[in-house]
Amino acid sequence: METLTKTPNTEDKSITLPKFHPEDADTDARAWLATVDICLSERTDIQGSKLVLILSKAMKGSAASWFSQIAFPNMKWIEFKEIFLSRFDTLETCAATILKMISGKPQEGECLAAYASRLFTLLMSRWGNKDKEEMVVSLILAHMGQIEPRLHRNIFSEEIITRSKMQRELMAFSYRKRSYQEITKTVASTTQDNKRPRLSSVSTKCYACGKLGHRSYECFSRSHDKQQPTPTSERPGTSVTLRAPVTCYKCGVEGHVASRCPKTWPVASSSAQPATSASSVVKRVDVCNMEPVTGIITQFGEKFSFCFDSGADCSLIKESVSRKLVGTLQRAIVTLTGVGKCSVTCDSQLLSEVTLCGHDVQILFHIIPDDYLKNDILIGRDLLALGLSVHISSDKLTIVEKASLVNMCNIAPRAIDEALISSQTL
Repeated sequence: METLTKTPNTEDKSITLPKFHPEDADTDARAWLATVDICLSERTDIQGSKLVLILSKAMKGSAASWFSQIAFPNMKWIEFKEIFLSRFDTLETCAATILKMISGKPQEGECLAAYASRLFTLLMSRWGNKDKEEMVVSLILAHMGQIEPRLHRNIFSEEIITRSKMQRELMAFSYRKRSYQEITKTVASTTQDNKRPRLSSVSTKCYACGKLGHRSYECFSRSHDKQQPTPTSERPGTSVTLRAPVTCYKCGVEGHVASRCPKTWPVASSSAQPATSASSVVKRVDVCNMEPVTGIITQFGEKFSFCFDSGADCSLIKESVSRKLVGTLQRAIVTLTGVGKCSVTCDSQLLSEVTLCGHDVQILFHIIPDDYLKNDILIGRDLLALGLSVHISSDKLTIVEKASLVNMCNIAPRAIDEALISSQTL
């Protein structure tokens, strides 16, 4: 009767553990073990098949296949923890954990409360069985690792747990000859200098003559009518700076220079005879800019623009554009002259088959740096050696094949044999 009247125990004794997925970026094996310890702290009777069933539901990804290989009869939770840590726990020192935590940041979309809770769980799982001295040493090493980068090797490779061992390791590092503040300023200034754009001499353009390679104050073709700054003199005992007088060396009169001397100016005359009193007259004439002769090169459906120059002995291509063409790379040292105001040494060539204005040709391109060539591709007069001719008009470039001359033999007329006309001969 007692058995029948006894109320059945409907308490659900099943345990659901948190999932462990080692492929996730934020998975921490020690934090997961600490959480499972809380779940199994009141259930000491769980072992063997019950423990295997509970853990198999929690393992995901590669951990599930790994767990099916290491499960054994009468397995206990303590035994599983040792096997689990040897497989999924990263061999990381306590100081390395703190150093990574200090240099880390919250993930995208993660609030500060969740980030702080994650760090708290991480440190508690690492410091669960650490004594006070080891935690203090780890904090000091992590802080000093931010000051001295050479200390990172000791932090990540060796577990330093006592004060005496820490002192011995730090004695191996030499003292700085400069203070940390000076090194920080030097690194900051170097970083700022590296961020400043530096213009090469090739890309520098003179606004006086329009040529590349020099600046306006270095231009040798500047007009001589620009007056140079005159030296200044300072009276003794006064702070007022006075400009020295300018004297013309042609007429000896102060107030102007020889290039602006009025005695050398031409005198207007109504006669037809030219004025001979003036030595020279300087006039400025604007020169028009000629547009380059361009066309299109095609290879496997991809188009590249080119410029034709009949004065070039060979064809040129930029280094960045040569990576987009398919061909045979050759190695030969060739010195190219006439590229700007200097000589360029080319050590590689590309033999590529391209379609040039509807004609399939093989061209040997000389690869040069991008700064030395204005257009992507320059076709020289070596194209004419391939049996092609170039016709240039005001708005387009046409490439045609050269006409071949065929010698025709002369056929002499033959006289008609009248004897064959008779019926007897037939």
